[in-house]
Amino acid sequence: MRFYKKTVLSTRICNISNLNVIELNINNKKGYIISLYRSPSQSTDEFEEFLIRFDQTLHNICSLNPSFTMILGDFNAKSTSWYDHDITSTEGFRIESLTSFYSFSQLISTPTHILPTSSSCIDLIFVDQPNIVMNSGVHSSLHSNCHHQITYCKLNLKISYPPPYERIVWDYNKANVDLINQAIYRFNWENLFEGISVDKQIHLFNETILNIFNNFIPNKVVTFNDSDPPWINAQIKNLIRLKNQMYKLYLQNGKTHNDFLFLQNANHQLSEMINKNKKKYHERLTSKLNNPSTSAKAFWSILKTFVNGKKIPSIPPIFDNGKFISNFSSKAMIFNTYFSQQCTNVVTSSTLPSTPYYVSNKRLSQLNFDIAHISNIICKLNPNKAHGHDGISIRMIQLSRESIVKPLCILFRNCFEASVFPNEWKKGNIIPVYKKGDKQIVSNYRPISLLPIFSKIFERVIFDAIFDYMDQNNFFN
Repeated sequence: MRFYKKTVLSTRICNISNLNVIELNINNKKGYIISLYRSPSQSTDEFEEFLIRFDQTLHNICSLNPSFTMILGDFNAKSTSWYDHDITSTEGFRIESLTSFYSFSQLISTPTHILPTSSSCIDLIFVDQPNIVMNSGVHSSLHSNCHHQITYCKLNLKISYPPPYERIVWDYNKANVDLINQAIYRFNWENLFEGISVDKQIHLFNETILNIFNNFIPNKVVTFNDSDPPWINAQIKNLIRLKNQMYKLYLQNGKTHNDFLFLQNANHQLSEMINKNKKKYHERLTSKLNNPSTSAKAFWSILKTFVNGKKIPSIPPIFDNGKFISNFSSKAMIFNTYFSQQCTNVVTSSTLPSTPYYVSNKRLSQLNFDIAHISNIICKLNPNKAHGHDGISIRMIQLSRESIVKPLCILFRNCFEASVFPNEWKKGNIIPVYKKGDKQIVSNYRPISLLPIFSKIFERVIFDAIFDYMDQNNFFN
């Protein structure tokens, strides 16, 4: 590990479940490194005892909620999940199951024990926060008589969070649905769209719809900070500020008994509120885990939250032009530039072969934008899906489904007749998602686009019309 100036580091050896563990304290961020060796000659009973101690150690460390935990050593166990050419042993399967339960990822995927006739991956490195791993792998052994290779791992322990950001939070349960639909029904959409371009129509439509939702759905602007625990709220923050004020007064007034009692009372209120919110938060997660309708993706996400509640940014510093970029705005621009370059037209000298038209007099010359059809598409939308840059969510659209289909029909028909797909619907919120390889190389990410919901509805209407036309005329072979 490499440390820079202004880094405060302290280490100590501690005993957890009869295992020696290295405790690191880096700038008040605590981490643990477990180094162990498992003998290949262990009996079945000895291996069971090893697993019990290993399990207890991981459980005790996770209860301390560290910033990161690393496990490394010679496990003398094999698994195809770690190295494709190995054969999974009983020990490998049991160790892999245990570490997976505690959300550990194994980093080494090449042979570490090389013999003249065979090779296997038994010297392993597990981490519970793979996002802080900058690089890992295997180096050749320094001694010709040693069959074990050198495993290494480079970590970035400087955890930086994105700056606070604001979001509008809508209380859909208190929405006045009747007034929303009346406002949309009574609005003269034909007069609003008359004589202007499709792009301008979309812009005015979004502004009008958002204004109606803003009037009849209670909402507020909330500031989010990724470094805050998920159970913290404005009341807890106020109590924290109150306790800090009490502490300052306690020091300024010479540590009087009355000020001490005020400080003690403020601290007691804060502790009670934190414990209450923590309990409610964990009860809510537990109910989701016990709910049979919870998806597999949500189940494992919640389980990882229980096992390790520390949230670390998923994208480490990006290596660009020989420098590590950690500023979030700069990283966003690097991703934006890279992803936009992947979408440019490739100019080549090749030409497409001529394709004769299918012999048929049947043509799809007109589309029928039916209100019932659009309403049915809106009903089938998943309200839990994210919305695009326009801020109009699926919940909003479904609340106003009875009235919003009329202006949507007008917009879709105008787009079709003008042969224009609006520029507002081409914009998306792009999220980089890690694929494989070094996490600090921008080319190892792929973009996920969050598009406006109205553009998806329009595309679905066009798709259904083309599919029905092809199917009814037997154009599918």
